[in-house]
Order: sequence, then C-alpha cells, then structure tokens
Amino acid sequence: AGPIGSLRVALRALRGVRLLGSQAGSVRVMPMPAEDAADVCLRRLSQLVLQEFSRDHLQDVLLVAPHFVSTTHQDVVSQVVLPVPCQLTAALDGPQELVIEPSLVRVVEALASLWVEAACRERFWSARRAECAARALHMERSRYELGKHTKRLQHEFFKAIHQRVDVMVRETCVVQRLSAVKGR
Repeated sequence: AGPIGSLRVALRALRGVRLLGSQAGSVRVMPMPAEDAADVCLRRLSQLVLQEFSRDHLQDVLLVAPHFVSTTHQDVVSQVVLPVPCQLTAALDGPQELVIEPSLVRVVEALASLWVEAACRERFWSARRAECAARALHMERSRYELGKHTKRLQHEFFKAIHQRVDVMVRETCVVQRLSAVKGR
C-alpha cells in the first residue's frame, strides 16, 4: 500500500491550487468535464476516491472548485469530502431502531459514494453557474463597449457627411458667383 496522505481535487486548477497554499503538494487536477459527460466523470471520480480512501491510502479528501455567489461575484472554495463531515445529535427522542438488511459495510460504502458524488456534482454545477455568470458579465461589458463605438462611429459619419455637404455648398456658391460674373 502507498503512503497515507491527503487528496485535493481541484476543478479549474490555478486559483484552486493558490487557495490551498502549502497544502497543494498532493493536488490532483481534474479538468472541468463537459456537461453531457459530467455525471459519468463525477461518478467515476467518486468511485476512485472511495477506493483510495477505503484502502487507507488517503487521510482526507478536499474538493476545490469555483462557487457561484452572485452574478458579479464568484469564489473558489475548498470543501472537505472525506472523511464524511457528520454531526451526531446528542439527544434523540425515544429509543431509535436501525434496521439494515445488507451488511453495514455495504450501506456505509453506498452512502459515502452518494455523499462524494453529490458533493462533486454540487461543486460542478456551482462552477458552471460561476462560469456562465462571468461570461454574461463579459458579454454585457462587450455590448456596452460596442454601443460606445457605434455612437462614436455615427458621430464621425455625421461629421464627414457634414464636411462633404459644406464643401459642396461652398463649391456651388463659387460656381454660381463665377457664372454670374461671366454672365455680365
């Protein structure tokens, strides 16, 4: 077995690696999957992470990805995926009965798999929202800049037409004066 360590999975690597700082030594970068392949990729990632964790090759797993806050603000966040962050409730009302048909190990593996896959999927779609918001802002800024250029071009066009008309009027006046002088 390999050494016990930590796994940091970074979707969109550069900002995620900077966020981890000194912990970035054991980062595995996963490129953002296409939307149509996201389910398969994230399910496979979940299975690989759980296999490594269950073999005691990993001590913990963090997922680093963009997080959509608003249209104008996105952050890169780090989320603990494994060990599963759970909070035990201190007081349970009355006796609780737990009925498990398959083995406890299989139930825990299935729940852990669902947890990791859900965490990855949530981070993926948050990252996609952040990317779409950034693109929308870029498009809005581009539209604004194009509007400014359009107004400037219209102004320049008006000036050029005005200058031509002005020259034509002056030339016409000169020709009329010259013809009036010749006519005398």
